Amino acid sequence: MSVLDLITDVIMLVVYLSYSEQRQFGLMLLAMIACSISLQLLLSMIQTRRKGWRGKMKEFAIVLTGLKPGYDAYKVSSGAKQEEGSVFEPQQEMVAGKLAEVFGEAIPVRARAKRASHQPWLAQLIYSHSPCSLSLIL
Repeated sequence: MSVLDLITDVIMLVVYLSYSEQRQFGLMLLAMIACSISLQLLLSMIQTRRKGWRGKMKEFAIVLTGLKPGYDAYKVSSGAKQEEGSVFEPQQEMVAGKLAEVFGEAIPVRARAKRASHQPWLAQLIYSHSPCSLSLIL
C-alpha cells in the first residue's frame, strides 16, 4: 500500500466507524488493510530471510509506512541489482508486492460477498480486476 492509499483508507475507516449504520464497511476496510499489509510483511520476511535483523527491520518499516511501492519502483527504475541476501530481484519483488496488495485487498471482500450474495464470484471478479487494471494502466 502506498502512503496516499494508506492515508485515504485510514480517513475512510474513521468516517465509516463514526456512523453506526456504516460500521460494517469500516470493519471490512480494516480487514482489507490488515490482510494487505500482512501479505506484504510476509513477502518481506521471505525476501529478507537471509539478511540480519537490521535488514528485516528496515524492510518491515518500509512496508508499515506505506513506502514499499515507491521504494520498489525506485529500485527497478534505477537498475539496482539484487541485494546480497535477498531472495528476489528488484523487478520480481515489485510485481510480488503488487500482487500481495491486490489479493490482500480482495480477500475480505470475497468473504463478505459469500455471506451477502448468491453470486460472490461476480463481486470478486469486479473488485480484484479493478485494482489490477488501474495498476497496469499507471
